[in-house]
Amino acid sequence: MLPDKFESPNTILKCLQTMILDALKNSGANPDDITDVLLTHLHFDHTGGSTVYENGKLLPAFKNAKYYVQEKNFKWGMNPSGRDKGSYIKDNFEPIAKENLFSFNNEDNLIFDDEIELYPVHGHTYSQQLIKISDGSTTLFYCGDLFPTASHIPLPYIMGYDLQPLITLHEKEAVLKKAVDESWYLFFEHDPVTAFAKVEATPKGFKAGEKFASF
Repeated sequence: MLPDKFESPNTILKCLQTMILDALKNSGANPDDITDVLLTHLHFDHTGGSTVYENGKLLPAFKNAKYYVQEKNFKWGMNPSGRDKGSYIKDNFEPIAKENLFSFNNEDNLIFDDEIELYPVHGHTYSQQLIKISDGSTTLFYCGDLFPTASHIPLPYIMGYDLQPLITLHEKEAVLKKAVDESWYLFFEHDPVTAFAKVEATPKGFKAGEKFASF
């Protein structure tokens, strides 16, 4: 199973595809072994590497996998607004749809398996799905673009990209309360220094607690 990948299928794609393939090879796997790809949303920096050029044609990079995304996010990505049109590069996901490899999730179907649960949020873009992984004793919450970095943990720090920042504010608060109460680890997809961290509640608000540079 793979979570989001990075960037878009242009001249950067060859380098990034090589990075993904090298990482799989180093773990003893190859693209044909991948059965599930969980995409938080279809922005270019979360779907790049999902497709690959073969003989001048864009095809799904993981031909034996199902790609999971919220159906509402797919529909929005196919017809985005003028504000976020540049973030939805269809070369990243239309080839997947053409090969019928998408499995669309809805908010009434959020249990992926015994240890993985999907968590929809709507402030950054419509129907982003975050990923909660738990074995019953330890929980890792894959933050996507709700908390792109550890520096975004304080409630007022919200990206200018977000379509509905006040909704992001409420969504952050709900997640952070659970993270504190249930001792979650938050994983940051865009943080170059901190891979994941605990959260602390202080009289001045939420902040990052213990930080980890890698697993």
